[in-house]
Amino acid sequence: MQDTDNSTTSEKRAISLQSNGDHSRSTGRRPVLRGVGATLAAATGLGTTGVAAADDDTEAEEESDADSGDYETVHVDAGDTYDVNVGSGETLENVLYDISADGAALDISASGADWTIRNVGIEGEHEDSSKGNLFMFEVTDDDGTGLVENVYAAEGSYETDFAFVRKAHEGELTIRNVYLEGWQEGIYGSAPGIDDGGGDGPVHIENCYAKNNGVANYRLGSDGSSVRDSVAHVDERTSYSGYSRGVWVRNGGDVEASGMNILIDYENAAWGVAENDSIETGGVIRLADSSVESRAGRGDIDGTVETNDVDDDADVDVPDGVPQSAEEAASR
Repeated sequence: MQDTDNSTTSEKRAISLQSNGDHSRSTGRRPVLRGVGATLAAATGLGTTGVAAADDDTEAEEESDADSGDYETVHVDAGDTYDVNVGSGETLENVLYDISADGAALDISASGADWTIRNVGIEGEHEDSSKGNLFMFEVTDDDGTGLVENVYAAEGSYETDFAFVRKAHEGELTIRNVYLEGWQEGIYGSAPGIDDGGGDGPVHIENCYAKNNGVANYRLGSDGSSVRDSVAHVDERTSYSGYSRGVWVRNGGDVEASGMNILIDYENAAWGVAENDSIETGGVIRLADSSVESRAGRGDIDGTVETNDVDDDADVDVPDGVPQSAEEAASR
């Protein structure tokens, strides 16, 4: 693709985003990545994907299926990892990533301010253990925001985390309406709370469904973070010999948990709600209007947890609003 002398800065950046993967092609009706790339799409009629292949040998096919809703489908070839980078002011939306081929993997990273990831479905098992996380998030401006919503990823890997929030995160991140199952760790959002260099940006988890994720289904650690109206359910062995928590607050932090339904029903798992796991860092969980039960023998709750109206009658059905298939997520 040629750059012209009269291209704007936004157009040049969009060109760079689109051409990083030489073997990719887009035939879809709507752009996968919107923001700076939207300027180029409007000016030239080209669909901008904002997706860069991991190397020159990576091939991925993008297509749009009118019968399956208004979204793009990206098929990742066997043995390849498909990289996606979302920057400030950009939106990644309405895309289904098919990683069902042998050894296919996906790496989605969002960094900057005021970015959005929405309506994304993952189909197939993530098999590249060299990739520590499916998603990586950070908001780099303390006045900035990040939004992740309507995501489905139910064929996780016990060698890969679903999502990691980087230590430097200092803005406000909201994750809602997400289905995550079978990952080494679910939403790993405690790193910003680390005293030495942590950005201490809050992470808010809303109306999510997490099942059989190892270590912790939801893990937080920065002041002002919260997890609300979400489900955590463990009923089989996960990674780390099955050791798993529903909600875990680590690295300190004053964290709210409300409207939760948590059931730990596997003998080698851990607590439903745990603060610090006996490590003294001054954190507290304010747990309210929730149902928590752990049948793993360790107890329902551990650490500094203030409770209000908490019982053990958890409803672990998928909450309304959470997509239950990759197609449902992508087509919203």
